Amino acid sequence: MGNVASTMGLTQKALQRALGRQGTCFRHVLEDARSSMAAHYLTRTNLPMKEIAYLLGFSETSAFSRAVKRWFGQPPRAIREQGDG
Repeated sequence: MGNVASTMGLTQKALQRALGRQGTCFRHVLEDARSSMAAHYLTRTNLPMKEIAYLLGFSETSAFSRAVKRWFGQPPRAIREQGDG
């Protein structure tokens, strides 16, 4: 969050307040971005699961897999099979 706030020329507290006024928080924005990017990488690329996990900030492929199941109700391989990859 610190890096994002700094890039935007804001303090962390100012970013938190701005997001709060929009009815969200940094964690939700981050989750939305990660899930959207995961869907893109899984359905539109042939990148290995390990690389996708790394690109999205997961230290372990298993953590990425759990997140995908939580977001989409299916494991990453099932999402990939549905895409154009």
